[in-house]
Amino acid sequence: MKFKTLLILPLLVASLQAASVSHLTLTPINGGTEYSVTGCLSNAYGELDIPSSYIGKPITQIGDEAFKDRSNLTKILLPDSIISIGSRAFQNCTSLEEINIPLGITDLPFEIFQNCELLDDILIPNSVTTVGIRAFANCDSLQYIILSENLNEISGSMLEYCPSLEFLTIPNSVSSIGWGAFRDSGIKNISIPDGVSEISDSAFTDSDLVSIYISDSVIDIGSGAFWRCPDLTSVRLPNDLEIIKSGTFQYCNSLSEIIIPSSVEFISNQAFAGCFSLISITFEGTAPQLSQNALDNINTNAEVYVNANASGFGSTFGGLPVNFTAVPTTDTDGDGLYDMFETNTGTYVSSTDTGTDPNNNDSDGDGIIDGCETNTGVYVSSTDTGTDPNLADTSVDGFNDGEVADAGFDPTIDYTNLKNIITQGVEDLRIGSTMIEVSGNQASVQIQMEESSDLESWTEIGDTATMTVPADTNTKFFRFKMAD
Repeated sequence: MKFKTLLILPLLVASLQAASVSHLTLTPINGGTEYSVTGCLSNAYGELDIPSSYIGKPITQIGDEAFKDRSNLTKILLPDSIISIGSRAFQNCTSLEEINIPLGITDLPFEIFQNCELLDDILIPNSVTTVGIRAFANCDSLQYIILSENLNEISGSMLEYCPSLEFLTIPNSVSSIGWGAFRDSGIKNISIPDGVSEISDSAFTDSDLVSIYISDSVIDIGSGAFWRCPDLTSVRLPNDLEIIKSGTFQYCNSLSEIIIPSSVEFISNQAFAGCFSLISITFEGTAPQLSQNALDNINTNAEVYVNANASGFGSTFGGLPVNFTAVPTTDTDGDGLYDMFETNTGTYVSSTDTGTDPNNNDSDGDGIIDGCETNTGVYVSSTDTGTDPNLADTSVDGFNDGEVADAGFDPTIDYTNLKNIITQGVEDLRIGSTMIEVSGNQASVQIQMEESSDLESWTEIGDTATMTVPADTNTKFFRFKMAD
């Protein structure tokens, strides 16, 4: 007789629980006068609102690795009482979509948000002066990051492997770009502002960089800084650069032209090797020392362009034919662009084919001089607006670039939604509209506050306010302002 045995195995499931203060490990610090969050239970999920105090004492610190590997948390709200956050505090929070950084924080230590794959935007307040290495590395969804205006440097690998990050404004406070800072990132257009003196090795290696403007404050660009940037087409080198180091632009397959400032004295090993599209190399000064393989495997039709009286050049340079008549020296309209590069086509192609009018310093009539409109798509300052010198309204939002910049706003941003709101507001305020009723030469105005996170969907908040204004037969216009 055969017997069948029923084997019952216990199945253990750790149930997830909505995150709350009960999931936190709170440790007394500073003689028991304050608390630090030093841990969080692994079964916490969803949104977590950390209180500002615990049993009557302030919570002032997030400890090292306090939330590391807590992969079920989606949102964390930190109170303003927090003044310190430890290293790797939120590392590997792979479901975290939203978090705030309190205004009192001065330092974001290393690897604090590394591998937060769903984090798509972050605002770093102006209290922050330092951000550690790999702070946002491998944040796959990160699209928008606003940096502190008091940040000292872009640290090593700070934003490496961030494929969704296409644009970034570097504040003027930054003095250096660290090793591999944007390596393998999605960054496309960027301007290096005045104040930055160093771009370290491999800073943009393997990135999606298309255009970069480097200010004259930069005196050192590291080896391989732009190594294998396949989409790079436009580079502006600084005027005090002395050495183009090994592999700086190696394998930049889309780079077709480059201007070498007169300050450059040495071009090192494989600096431009493998730049298959490079056909134009312009030297503004005398011939620099050239490593034997600096120009290996570039375009077979490449030429060198120099001034007629430039010394050190022969009929060839680095194996390339030399043209002694093509270096521009004239700027007829004084806009900061050489006449030779102002091709008057109306289309911006590159820094050496701007499409602008060489006899008009403001080709598009937007109030910004052509030489300041760098067409990078990134606004840095009034002398590096990132706008197109051939389009008076680069973002096509109905606002003139010059007027937007003069008002203190970024002219590269599309303000269409704002324009629509302003226009609609004028229409709604016409006498006799549904918003204003006129009776006995009096207009009764009802105002309802609304809020929005995207300028498209709006929700009413607060109570309706009513006021009465004269509205006789003469045409009148009314406007409102915030009370002092």
